[in-house]
Amino acid sequence: MELRSFYEDRKINFGQGGAFLTLTPNDRILIEKGKFSIGNESDENSLIGIIEFSWFPTFGIVFEGEYEIPVNAFEGERLLKIGEMVVGKAMMTWANSKNQIGGKVFAHSDYLKRDSEVDTIWFSIPNLANLTEVHEDVRSEKTIEYRHFIKFDDDKYEIEIQKVSSYSKLQSDLLRERGGYAILYIGFLKKKQGKLFFKDVAKVFECFNQFLSFLNGSRTSAVLVRGFKNGKELWTDYSSQQVDSYARVFSSFYNTSESIDYTSIWKKYQMLWKNEDIKSFLEMSTYYYYESNKNSGQFEISIIAAQTCLELLCNWILIEKRKVIIGKEGDSLSAANKIRILLSLLKIELSVPVELDKIGKKHFNGMDGPAVITYVRNNLVHNKGKHERMNTDIMNDVRTLALWYIELIFLNIFNHNGEYYNRCSMKSEKFNSNIDLS
Repeated sequence: MELRSFYEDRKINFGQGGAFLTLTPNDRILIEKGKFSIGNESDENSLIGIIEFSWFPTFGIVFEGEYEIPVNAFEGERLLKIGEMVVGKAMMTWANSKNQIGGKVFAHSDYLKRDSEVDTIWFSIPNLANLTEVHEDVRSEKTIEYRHFIKFDDDKYEIEIQKVSSYSKLQSDLLRERGGYAILYIGFLKKKQGKLFFKDVAKVFECFNQFLSFLNGSRTSAVLVRGFKNGKELWTDYSSQQVDSYARVFSSFYNTSESIDYTSIWKKYQMLWKNEDIKSFLEMSTYYYYESNKNSGQFEISIIAAQTCLELLCNWILIEKRKVIIGKEGDSLSAANKIRILLSLLKIELSVPVELDKIGKKHFNGMDGPAVITYVRNNLVHNKGKHERMNTDIMNDVRTLALWYIELIFLNIFNHNGEYYNRCSMKSEKFNSNIDLS
């Protein structure tokens, strides 16, 4: 390999407040251009090159440069430094005969001075779906400014996000064509009272990233987090976070016709997240939800993951929370019957929705929804490669049904009341929570 971009014009693009933007998918974010060093206490060597935040194929900090004095390539870990500031532990991924090397940072340093007090923390969000925003007119004597945003408030903090101005072009055209990553939203966090330090909100961001992923139907996070005071940037955190490469997926909150009370759902999510056992349950169950929701065309894997998620939801609600099933009785109940009991408890219709006609009376002899899902899953898992072959339309409908059940159950867990996106009818519908699992 050779140096790719040192002599290019490296313009950094910022949005409102100083949040980073990407003009096209997978645009790298420049961190440093010029002189930096890599080495250890006894052997440190200077390079001329660039350090960047990369999206693809490496998600995180990468570097490439040319040694000022010819040296041998190295193996193992070294410290990457800008002046006296340690960026983090790095490893080399390529080198050539021209004394040029490239590599990546795998352990970040706290050189970013995140202990500094700030008044606003700005961040960027890649690959977040089209969520319905609130519209607000801000009037002055001479102008009217139209704002579009989504709020997530709690007792301590105010969080607000908004789509980037190029959202439609990035999401509808470029990401679908090229794949990968693009910043689709920017946002900020402020503390309502008192001093704001990153160490105090690190757990808030951890929870918020999981919550954004749930809203999205696939993993995403606040990245490129930047601390400001009086409009001046004091630090930027380039740590990598969990973000799935772009795929066109749906969720309960995709493109609803009315705005959603996200603050209420966010407060409920936070309350549950504070309990370590529930946190583990949410992490595990949503993992299988995201795996099932991937629009990869691998319907077999998706259906198996969806039933695993449904069984986790059944066990948590029926056995742990509501104690509808006690002791060894749960071991003798089939997965289909557990799902039936849970759906009945939540007042969710057991019959297959009319929109999913491929798995209606035409193919499964009038089975209800839980029976269809478990029949297909068991057929895939237990028949050792000799399972009944079903066309992709049928498999897609089974996957859609299972994901719809999962989303309705989660909406009940988070006490949602309002609109949601029904993936069976492919339109917004009213939803009212039928259970309190506090």
